[in-house]
Amino acid sequence: MATSQDIVAKILPRVRPSPREARALAGVCRSLVARVGELCRARGLPATPMLVGSSARDTWLPGDLDVDLFLLFPLDWTKERMKTAAVGIARRLGPRWTTRYAEHPYVRLWVTEPELAEGKGGKPASCGPLFQVDLVPCYRVEDPRGMVSAVDRTPFHQRYLEERIRGREDEVRLLKRFLSSAGVYGAELKVQGFSGYLCELLVLHHGGFLPVVEAMAQWRPGVRIDPGGAGACPGGEPLVFVDPVDPGRNVAAALSPENFSRSVAHSRSFIERPGLRHFFPPALRPLLRGDAIRRFRSRGTRVWALEFQVPGELVDDIVYPQLRKAEASLREMAGREGFRVHRSGVLRIGGDEGGAPPTDAPLGRAGVGRQPAYVFLEFEVWSLPPIRDHPGPPVSDAENSRVFQAKHRGRPLRIEEGRWVAEVPRRYTRAEEALRGEAGRCGLGRDLARCPRRLVPLERVPWGPGVALFLRRYLSGSP
Repeated sequence: MATSQDIVAKILPRVRPSPREARALAGVCRSLVARVGELCRARGLPATPMLVGSSARDTWLPGDLDVDLFLLFPLDWTKERMKTAAVGIARRLGPRWTTRYAEHPYVRLWVTEPELAEGKGGKPASCGPLFQVDLVPCYRVEDPRGMVSAVDRTPFHQRYLEERIRGREDEVRLLKRFLSSAGVYGAELKVQGFSGYLCELLVLHHGGFLPVVEAMAQWRPGVRIDPGGAGACPGGEPLVFVDPVDPGRNVAAALSPENFSRSVAHSRSFIERPGLRHFFPPALRPLLRGDAIRRFRSRGTRVWALEFQVPGELVDDIVYPQLRKAEASLREMAGREGFRVHRSGVLRIGGDEGGAPPTDAPLGRAGVGRQPAYVFLEFEVWSLPPIRDHPGPPVSDAENSRVFQAKHRGRPLRIEEGRWVAEVPRRYTRAEEALRGEAGRCGLGRDLARCPRRLVPLERVPWGPGVALFLRRYLSGSP
């Protein structure tokens, strides 16, 4: 049987970008920093461009042609003014851009290397691959304790890691690919997994990919890692990794308990029987609509989806927490009405992974449009009789017994275990009636509550690759 070292040796060439791809990304990064710097000077903007993230530290995976460029502004600039400046720069870089809204507004654009090299926008996409660039304004602060928003911390992460990670880039790539195969790579709230920054810190702390996996296989909830020994952040999460840049922050705060457990199980599986599948699992085939309907019928359950039309400029980190809040609130409401939900899940189509625009037409904020997002609810019990029992006071409580009897006069009354019980009409006899009648009173989140919505059975959910893959994963029962 192959050892873990054998598998790593086979995998390593597949997690390294090709020389051609590496040259292309490096060229785009150089041109981008130079071009944005020129535009800032030409416009009199007191902003300094700074390349951050995996593209800056050469820890990116093949095919990940994403670049994060921060614009460091003085503290006396407002967020709206910084956003306007970033949009102005994006317009000069090319026609394909859109505004995104998180804690800080920022601009996402798609550029080709020739566009940047020639300093002109509007070149056709066929002249080279499209690179996705997030142009993120932030404040120039001297100490993380002076941060105005969370993005102000990122330049400190860059300065901390750019020298320390050198020579360990491939170890980071191995860990990212390993966690991706388990579905737990990415700190965005859609995934709730390991951030790239956390992967790099784990490699630094343990010394390499295999030592990280060996340590991970032994983890129990409540693991605390504090390389500097001066962390002030409290525990409570399954994993606490004290940020060396900001000791009051847990780098692993986004990691959900479920994904913590998945990473432990995945590591144990690799140590026991190492294989290529731990890095490149077999691709899932999208589930055909007819197959999905048949499989849910064979389970004896019924699926309904609450569909929202979400503004495209809202980032996943805003949308997914609200989808999960809606999911929990809808489940609670259904249970309160007597219906039983077996399982549930949430999905947004497009979002941050919507890819580059299909044409060279300018996007701008208005061009993003709306995208569907879903809360799927799989019911074990979706139909109920028109009556239900309503418990009353103990018979020994004479006064409240008289009130209860008067209130339910004309209805069947009985005594069970010393208490009055009345048979009353049920508000909703079918789950879809409860969902239609009560969804607006459930906790949907500020943005979702404003979105157009409709309730559709599984048979009428618009089918596409996103829904088909989501339901394949849902029914497979594995990451």
